[in-house]
Amino acid sequence: MAAAAITKRITRRWHRLCDNLAARWRDPACAHRGDPRHFTGTFNRAWPVPSSGPPLRVLLEVADFCAGGLERVVLDLAHVLRAAGHEPLLLITGQRGAAAENAAQAGLRIHTLHPPTAWPHAYRELLRSERIDIVNAHASLYGAPHAAAAAIPFVQTVHNTLVWFEPREVYAYRAADSHTSAYVCVSDAVAADFAARCGIQPDKLATIPNGIDTTAFHTRRAAHDRTAVRQALGLRPAHLLILNVAALAGSKGQLFLVRAFARARRERDDLRLILVGGAAEPDYAAFVANEAARQGVAPVVMLTGYAHDPTRYFAAADVFALPSLCEGWSLALTEAACAGLPLVASDVGGARPLCERFGGHLVPPPFLHTCALSAAGFVRLAHRPLPDYEAALASALLQAAERPILRPTDESQRTLDRSSAFAPYLALFALLRARHTALPPRLTTPVA
Repeated sequence: MAAAAITKRITRRWHRLCDNLAARWRDPACAHRGDPRHFTGTFNRAWPVPSSGPPLRVLLEVADFCAGGLERVVLDLAHVLRAAGHEPLLLITGQRGAAAENAAQAGLRIHTLHPPTAWPHAYRELLRSERIDIVNAHASLYGAPHAAAAAIPFVQTVHNTLVWFEPREVYAYRAADSHTSAYVCVSDAVAADFAARCGIQPDKLATIPNGIDTTAFHTRRAAHDRTAVRQALGLRPAHLLILNVAALAGSKGQLFLVRAFARARRERDDLRLILVGGAAEPDYAAFVANEAARQGVAPVVMLTGYAHDPTRYFAAADVFALPSLCEGWSLALTEAACAGLPLVASDVGGARPLCERFGGHLVPPPFLHTCALSAAGFVRLAHRPLPDYEAALASALLQAAERPILRPTDESQRTLDRSSAFAPYLALFALLRARHTALPPRLTTPVA
C-alpha cells in the first residue's frame, strides 16, 4: 500500500512537471516548437576555472561497460583527463565487455566490488585508499550516498532523454539527488527532459556536449578509398548514398527513414540507402527489412549489420540521416559533421546545434516534447506510420541531396574534438573540489 501511494505521488508530480514544461514550450515567444534552447537561461554552460591545484583523482563509475556510445564517451573523457595531468580510475559495478578490454589496453585502472554483500564497505574503502577527489557516475547511482558521506562531490552524467523511465526509476534518481553535487547533461534537450521527469532543480544542471577523436576519425576515413568502397557496395558514380549509422531499434527511427526514402525515390531514382548497425531489437530490425520490401525499395536498401568501425561507410556516403525519436548527443551525427556530410536529423537531443553549425536539415519530431511521452506510448509511436513526419524527412533528404560534401573548417573541427568538448568537465571538477558544494546557480563565463 505504501509503495502504491509513493508511485501515485511520483506519477502525479511527474505529470505536473510535464504540464508546466509544456506550458513553457507553448509560450508564443518560443519560435520553434519543442526547442530546448529556451531553457538555456537556467542551465549552466560554463564556469571559471579555479586557481591551479594538485591533479584530480576522478573515479568514473559505470554499471555495465560493454559497447556503445556511453562507453566511448567514458573512455574519451578518461583520455582527456589523463592528457591534462589528472588520474582517472574506472569502477564497473555490472557486466564487462569489449569496452572494458579497451580501457585496460589504454592503461586505465579498473576496479570492481566483490562480493556484492560487501559493496558498501568496499566502495568506501576504495574512495579512501585511492584518495578520490571526484566521483563521476554514468548511468549508475550506487555511489551517491557513500561519496556524500565522505564529503566527495558526486557528479552524474545524463546521456539521453529518459522516455523509458518507470516511476521507480524516477524515484531512484530523486532519492539520489540530495547526494548529487551536479548533473552533466550532454545537450540542453536532455537537461530539459531530465529536470521535468525527475524534478531536479535546473540550477544543478550543466550542459557539456560530447566530442570525438577527430584526428583518429580522419585518419581511419582517409585510409578508405571512396571509389573502391562504393564499388564494393555495388554503387555507380551517379548514385547518391544516404547513410544511417545506429543500432536497429525503435528509438532510432529507421522504419520512418525507409518510408521517407521510398517517397524521395519517386523524385530521384538515383538514391540509395545503407543502414549500418546491429539488431538491438531483432523484431524491429525484421520489421524494417520487411517494410523495405513492402515499399518496393529492398534492392536499393542495404542492411550491413553491426560494424565495429563504420568509418568506411562515411567515406562512401553523400548524405547522413538520423531520424531518431530520442537522442542525447549522437556520436554518429558528430562524426558525419566531422566528415562534412550534409545532415538530416530529427530535432531531438543535440541535433539542433550540430545542424545549425554545420548546415544540416532539421525535421520536427512527431511530438511536442519527449517528457510528454510514456514508455509505452514511445514504443507505440516508434512502430506506427507517421505520414507527416515521413513526408518531412523525405523533403529534407531531397534538399540534402542537392548539397555537396564540404570540408569543415579547422575551427569547427576543433569544437568537435574530445579535448575541446570535454574541457568543461575539468573546470567543473576543479570547481567542485575547491568548493565541496553544489554547482552554483549562476556562472556565465562564455565557452570558447
